[in-house]
Amino acid sequence: MDNTAMFKATLLMKPHAMQRPRMTRKGHVYSPSALYASEMAMELLAQGFQDWANRHQTAPLEVKIGFVLKKPKTTKFDMPTAKAHGDVDNHIKTVLDALNHFVPDEHVVRVTGYKQWGSQNQIVIEVDAWGKLTEGSKKDTVRPNRQGKPNEGSDEG
Repeated sequence: MDNTAMFKATLLMKPHAMQRPRMTRKGHVYSPSALYASEMAMELLAQGFQDWANRHQTAPLEVKIGFVLKKPKTTKFDMPTAKAHGDVDNHIKTVLDALNHFVPDEHVVRVTGYKQWGSQNQIVIEVDAWGKLTEGSKKDTVRPNRQGKPNEGSDEG
């Protein structure tokens, strides 16, 4: 069992931002993004994320998510805008909901996300043990203990 291996998947699907829950006329509440997150989870399952997650159940994890949007021919913007393509944090919520099918939320301690133009729509997801995806993350970050306070010996108080 290799606990140091990173999981990386490229999902060839259009990124969708998490939407607010909606209510029907009869008073039933539903989430328009839940179905999309389930579809994404099925894609991750097909790419072997379940096996990877089973080997890393108790490890603190770091997630890096890239949202690549096909650039429209008529755009004047260098990067995708929030107004037309959703806020990056709402995109991240959708992916984290899909990952939650395999790994509990409390195991994810760092999330990094970005949006950019590309030749086709896709979502690039990288998951690894905490401190391996970003340089210097363990040196520059004080990791809290279970009570949410900085560990003893840190500079923060």
